Amino acid sequence: MNRSLPTRPNLEHLKKEAKTLLKAHQKGYSTVCETLRLLHRFKEATDHEILETDLSLNEVQYALAMDYGFSSWADMKHHVESLAGKSLSGNLRREGNSVWIDGVPELVWGKSGACTFAAALEAALAVTDH
Repeated sequence: MNRSLPTRPNLEHLKKEAKTLLKAHQKGYSTVCETLRLLHRFKEATDHEILETDLSLNEVQYALAMDYGFSSWADMKHHVESLAGKSLSGNLRREGNSVWIDGVPELVWGKSGACTFAAALEAALAVTDH
């Protein structure tokens, strides 16, 4: 399969994705078999064989990491954590007592220019994948 990580990957989201895969396996959903087949022991296994085998969360995390193109969960985790550190330091700037996030547009709403909670939220999320 080999999927790509989102532009701004989040480790908590990836942990939840692995847990969701594990639960789907436990419920017998064959949609997880393609990812789990990345594990060496399932390379030649049928969907039925995969779904009948007990799995640990570590194994599912390993398969998910390989699906994203990494050699291990630890490698993917290190990569995601290194991106998080870079994005914060590169996007923040200080001016007096204020901290600005580069790339976030001015917080105004519509033609009135009023800064409302909705406008602030819209502007902050505009630079993310959400």
